[in-house]
Amino acid sequence: MQEHKKIEIVTSLNSEDELRTELIIPLFIKMGYQAIDNQGPNEYGTDVILRQKTKLGTDEYISIVLKKGDITNRAGNETGMTRIINDQISQAATSPIDHPEVKKNIFPNSVWLTTNGKISSNAKNLFCKTFKDQFHTSANIEYIDRIKLISLLDEYWPEYYSDRRPFLSQYSDMLKNELIGLNVSDVGESDKSIDSILIPQLLTEQKDFSEGASRKINVKKLPLTPIQLLNANSSVVFVTGEAGSGKSTLLKRLAIDVAEKGKYSPIVVNARKLATGKMSIDTIFESAFIDRDPSQLEDIKNELQQERIILLIDALDEISNLDTRKKVLEFLIQLSVDSENIIEKVIVSTRAEGNGEILSISRKFKSYQVMPVEARQINTFFVKWFGSKNKSKAKSLFNELTRKSILDRLPKTPLTLTLLAILYETKGDVPTTLTELYRMFSDLLLGKWDNKKGINTLKNSQIKFGLLSYVAWVMHEDGIGTITQDKLLEITQHYLTKMLGDTKTDSKELIQNIIDRSGLLMPTEDQIKFKHFSFQEYFCSQEIYSKKVFRDNLTNWIGESWWTDVLFFSAGSIKNIDDYCDIIVQNSAKDRFTAGLAVGGMLQAAYETSVINKRKIISNTLSNISYIIEDVVIRIREMSDNKLPRFIPYALVVELLSDNYSSSYLEKPLKEELDRLKNEGDHEVTKNLFIAMSMAKSGNINGLLEFSTSPDINDPVSLLLSDMMLDEYESRYNNGKITPIHKTIMKKIKHNSKAIKYLISPTKI
Repeated sequence: MQEHKKIEIVTSLNSEDELRTELIIPLFIKMGYQAIDNQGPNEYGTDVILRQKTKLGTDEYISIVLKKGDITNRAGNETGMTRIINDQISQAATSPIDHPEVKKNIFPNSVWLTTNGKISSNAKNLFCKTFKDQFHTSANIEYIDRIKLISLLDEYWPEYYSDRRPFLSQYSDMLKNELIGLNVSDVGESDKSIDSILIPQLLTEQKDFSEGASRKINVKKLPLTPIQLLNANSSVVFVTGEAGSGKSTLLKRLAIDVAEKGKYSPIVVNARKLATGKMSIDTIFESAFIDRDPSQLEDIKNELQQERIILLIDALDEISNLDTRKKVLEFLIQLSVDSENIIEKVIVSTRAEGNGEILSISRKFKSYQVMPVEARQINTFFVKWFGSKNKSKAKSLFNELTRKSILDRLPKTPLTLTLLAILYETKGDVPTTLTELYRMFSDLLLGKWDNKKGINTLKNSQIKFGLLSYVAWVMHEDGIGTITQDKLLEITQHYLTKMLGDTKTDSKELIQNIIDRSGLLMPTEDQIKFKHFSFQEYFCSQEIYSKKVFRDNLTNWIGESWWTDVLFFSAGSIKNIDDYCDIIVQNSAKDRFTAGLAVGGMLQAAYETSVINKRKIISNTLSNISYIIEDVVIRIREMSDNKLPRFIPYALVVELLSDNYSSSYLEKPLKEELDRLKNEGDHEVTKNLFIAMSMAKSGNINGLLEFSTSPDINDPVSLLLSDMMLDEYESRYNNGKITPIHKTIMKKIKHNSKAIKYLISPTKI
């Protein structure tokens, strides 16, 4: 765009209010400052306050004195305008900043006179002379006129000239800051771009077997990118996935993409916020934006009401009350079809739904599942992080994670993958278990490694660690994933005064410090939660470990899914569960599937457990597999109108159980159990395949080679599961190349295609 056109746009703003809110504040936010609007009776000449961190970590403040239009002055003759500006500059430079977001008695480090017009040399000379005559010192004044503004816009906000939406043009940057949940510059990685710490996400359309959908053998539908959801022929679109699959990240990245393309305007809001009070468009606006800038809420609403909106609702499953969840869903559906509304499409993220009423409502719309992050994507992320010259370091990190079976259980979020890369770059090694890895994450985020820099003392990091462990324990015992800010302050005060005897530390400052510096806690309105639920589970396990209450609760927790990952982290801290082997084997949990998953996770984590007890626990799982499958069949029957291929629950059990029993530390007991089955003549397909898959997932294909020689390999279920498992093995360990054994199995699949098609067709269970 030609320079005179840019000047025309910059000078066309109608008032100082428009200049302040539509140009100056958004521009400086994009430049990395925190911009505080300072309109009111106590502004003392300062229209906008800028705050930024110095290299030493202290706050630096800049006072913006703002005027619209040209600022000129004839030599020696002070005009009414220059007199007013002189007074404002003097007040701004010599008065403490009076704003609730700024501590008392803080003076600005400098004053910037800013305008969208010209500032003449005579005017500049007058301001400097007047200040020096009045205060006998020189003022630290910077001048930003229209030419300087255009230069800054060209560098930091070039789209301003074509996109005059003040809030929406900032929105994508706000979401980018939330994506990682960690300021990488705080841990010495300030040169990393957002692109270097994000893995591309893909989706696949879900098939609903209960509605008669069929499946074609060896035909894979191309995955979709998140932006392609906008083209789905459905007013409401569901995005499903397990915890840690990246649903929230996907919605924010989609919103960023939509905002930057400019065709629609995105709004991201947590479903739980809609569950309180009357549901309306205004509720959505307030829920999404009141935390960001309450003073500009009306301006934001007015701007958005001129747009076509893509509404992105996160975590529908977090609404625990079934009736409320149903009401929110019905409201969103009505919103999407109401022609008078401005909503173009509603995209809802949720974990898999088990309630029949909600399933019957959601089946009318398109549903997509977040595809698991593949091994090659994670490897590419590490290559991008370390750079093309350090591919060997990226490969070493990936291989270590795979060998130790950490990668499977690790949430594939930008935060955890970024922390992994930073840790490996710093320490040059990967811990033995996920529990140890999370301990290293916590030490990094809570400042334990910063002692040498004088940023935090070891005592402070230990207090924060102990507090988070206690908070997570209280929350998990109460069965909640969020807590009110008042309750958190109450717990913190109790922890400091009653448990530590510390009456000097300010509870509020301590919590705020954890939020600001670590990103482990995340505020939403008046609620607080851990940045990722796995951190709540980890810190809870540390309180269990320190209180030594693992044994007392083990029997009750084994069959409860809420405690499954807490048990995993707890076992990782204990490292050896020989003393608990009998309790584990003798447990009589009603939910045998959940118990089987929990037990496998504990075995993976407690790598120092003796081989004889590992075998004892694995053998017990093998003896229960047929019962576990029946439990799952019954559960699925209740939620699928009795229509589902038997292959589905079978595959689910073997696939998920083998995930939890795969580890290089379990190869020996698994192999010994496989030999035992062979010697005893036990050829039950499920037992043999479970062991073979568990071994293959940790890189040992010998179990599957033995299994493939069995005549039972012609069984359709075994063929399909072997095909699935070999796909995974080849992707992870064989650079995607098909192994000879896989070629054999693929030929058998083709030969048995009729039986397989019958197997996976919708039938009564």
